[in-house]
Amino acid sequence: MFSEPGLVRYPAFSYLLHHIDRESYAGVNYNRLGAGVLMMLGSGLVSMILPWLAEVMILGFLVGLYLLIASTYRPALQYVQNERAKTARKLRKSLELGRLKREIGPHTLDLLETLSLEWRKAETTLDSPFWESPNFQHLSVPSRAALNAAALEIMDLLAPTLPENSRSEWRFVVDDVLDKLGLQKRGAEVIHPATGRLTELCHQLARLNDELNTIQRTSEAELPTQKQTNVRTQLEGTINELQAYRQADEELRHGS
Repeated sequence: MFSEPGLVRYPAFSYLLHHIDRESYAGVNYNRLGAGVLMMLGSGLVSMILPWLAEVMILGFLVGLYLLIASTYRPALQYVQNERAKTARKLRKSLELGRLKREIGPHTLDLLETLSLEWRKAETTLDSPFWESPNFQHLSVPSRAALNAAALEIMDLLAPTLPENSRSEWRFVVDDVLDKLGLQKRGAEVIHPATGRLTELCHQLARLNDELNTIQRTSEAELPTQKQTNVRTQLEGTINELQAYRQADEELRHGS
């Protein structure tokens, strides 16, 4: 189960939640705002009635100004902790339901199916004898590493939705999704916090498949070398994109 605040067992997902909270919300403390305005008005009124109390006017104005400025800055840490606590409670409820399908709506399940299909196609492509050739191992090895990195990232993003007793490897989740084992589109969509990144992963895995297949076709057909070189450069870029998350995650873990 999850601890509050934060999803300590899933640092990548916890970081995602923190990033979303930090970037998407800027609150206003209306109590401080009101106090600041009252202090400024009050100090001005006192200075008009008793002009010789200049110190009161200055002090009141400064305190009011401080409260006015402070009102625009929410207590960030407390807000993030509260939001994480609410998210943890929601995810715990999801775990208690015990089935992946109960918390996944149509759009998220479509993403999951697309990820599974693209991942399986790339794995099947890399298992072909063509990519076992020594001439292409410098591309197939990092491609497999990128595929594994994508699998780990997907599991990090989906972990809070998966029951604790579910099989923990991505390839097993792929089997369940593609075989339709207990997975159905149910009810209204529940916006998954990781939907944006999962969508991006779909595009990256699709590009990986296209580039692998293009390299294989152009090489077997002995098409111009320049075209092969261009596609290889694109493939290397896609590999770097897929591995970037895991590399950043490892750096964070080693740095902490």
